[in-house]
Amino acid sequence: MQRNQSVSSSVSTATQAKNNMVQAIKQVAEQLGNTPAVCRKCYVHPGVIASYLDGAMAKAFEKPIAREVANASHALRLEELDLLHLLKQAAEKFPNAA
Repeated sequence: MQRNQSVSSSVSTATQAKNNMVQAIKQVAEQLGNTPAVCRKCYVHPGVIASYLDGAMAKAFEKPIAREVANASHALRLEELDLLHLLKQAAEKFPNAA
C-alpha cells in the first residue's frame, strides 16, 4: 500500500468507514489464505481499526515524519514508521485494545 493511499481519501460516513475496513480485511485475508475473522483477530491490531474508524489514522499520517526518518538508526520504511507512530498513539488512546 502506498503511503496515505487509502487514508487520505475522505470518508464521508461511519458506514463507509466500516465498509472500507471490511473490504480491506477481506482482501488481506484472501492474500493470506485465511478467513476475514482470523485475519482481523490475529493480524490486525485493534488500535489500527479504532484509529481508522474514528479518523485518527488520517490525522496521524498527515504529519510528516521526515525528521524521525533522518535521525533514525534503524532501517524502517516510511510506511512502517507511520504504522509505528499510529500504534503508539492508539496505545495511549485505547490502552485496553490489545
